[in-house]
Amino acid sequence: MTLYFRHWLPANTTAPTLARGAIADLADDWSREWFAGEPLRAFGTFVRVAGPRGEPRKTIWHGCDGLTIGLSSAGIAALGARVLGIAVVGERSPADLALLDRLGAACLDDLKRRAAILFELPRNSAWNSAEAAGADAAHRIDITAPDRNPTLTLALSEELFARFVKAKLPPLPRSGLLGAADAAFATLPARLSALLGKCGVSVAELSGLAAGDVVVLDRALDAALPLTVDGAPVPRGACTVTESGQGLALEITEALAG
Repeated sequence: MTLYFRHWLPANTTAPTLARGAIADLADDWSREWFAGEPLRAFGTFVRVAGPRGEPRKTIWHGCDGLTIGLSSAGIAALGARVLGIAVVGERSPADLALLDRLGAACLDDLKRRAAILFELPRNSAWNSAEAAGADAAHRIDITAPDRNPTLTLALSEELFARFVKAKLPPLPRSGLLGAADAAFATLPARLSALLGKCGVSVAELSGLAAGDVVVLDRALDAALPLTVDGAPVPRGACTVTESGQGLALEITEALAG
């Protein structure tokens, strides 16, 4: 049988600090590896997207198993220019633009690789390009420079965001046992009694019993009597009836089961 489920989070759920910090570390490590100048930073925190929306700029999205990375149409060349520490604006020959595109693509591929590791995507997952973000993109965060050029957007589906938040939540404190079972039940009251014996009678015989009649039980006078706890016989435990200064008493002849 196949069970279908979906991860669910309340509408006002925000990523914990550790989740935001993981994105910040991703952006810092990746951009320091590629850019000689100031590294790119995670801008703000995750923003929830109620549904597909129009983008303020034409964006190319690269998607893989609930994760999409968005970059403006000129962003690949902008990434390449930042790798070289030059401005992307101005007259560029086709050869120069091709070089910037190759550098930018390699830089973006490295970000995809690092993001796939961070979000624990399957190793054989393939990235696909699209003109607009997928409909399942629900949470977004920007990675950008102070001058906002270039700006990359990481978008997570509801399911991936839920998994990511869960993985980054601090572990629950480990608590010891509440106590040993025998100590926990030690103060509970119980009624201890002895089972004298039993016999079978008909309804007519039962209704005809009178003072002085003798009912013969199935147990000898000197036989050990089974113990009962709250009226229920226990597997082990026996006693005999003796006299004490205060009346009849039970003398234990076989200890109760532990």
